[in-house]
Amino acid sequence: MHSLIINFPGTTFYKATKAADALRMELRIVIQEKKAAMAAGGPMHDILSHMIMASDPYGKHMPEAEVADKIMVIIYIILQVYWTVSTTNMNLEYFPNPEKFDPSRYDDLNAFPAFTFVPFGGGPRMCPGKEYARLAILTFVHTVVKRFKWEVLFPKEKITGDMMPTPEKGLPVRLTRH
Repeated sequence: MHSLIINFPGTTFYKATKAADALRMELRIVIQEKKAAMAAGGPMHDILSHMIMASDPYGKHMPEAEVADKIMVIIYIILQVYWTVSTTNMNLEYFPNPEKFDPSRYDDLNAFPAFTFVPFGGGPRMCPGKEYARLAILTFVHTVVKRFKWEVLFPKEKITGDMMPTPEKGLPVRLTRH
């Protein structure tokens, strides 16, 4: 099978190349504005700044056209990867009448295909750093409990709050090594 690129007005390819050229022009304007802001001492904590400042082993910086092309690739990748709960919750295939407020639709959680009901970003889409953070906290608590002796500085400290009991002074403790 052979294919041929047809770049005639009205074709999808023609429209796509025109849109890509317009996007490149916009990105070049943004790149020039960013260069001016960087020269004036503006913040340089974003990917565009790093792409502008990056140089090869010979000290040559990327041309603006190459930076614009790489930003376009990044935008494409983000659009392919980025997912929001609302896109699934508003899908007619999974939830009939998604615009209608109907909490009873969630009564039978087995009625949904796998991974379509994801409340509050939980489930398989949960932050992968959550487990690492839990491990870091557990390691810290283990170290403090095993290596230090705790002494409460105000043993008769007043507890305030009904729903969420909290020590009035924050429960300060003195830690000493075993």
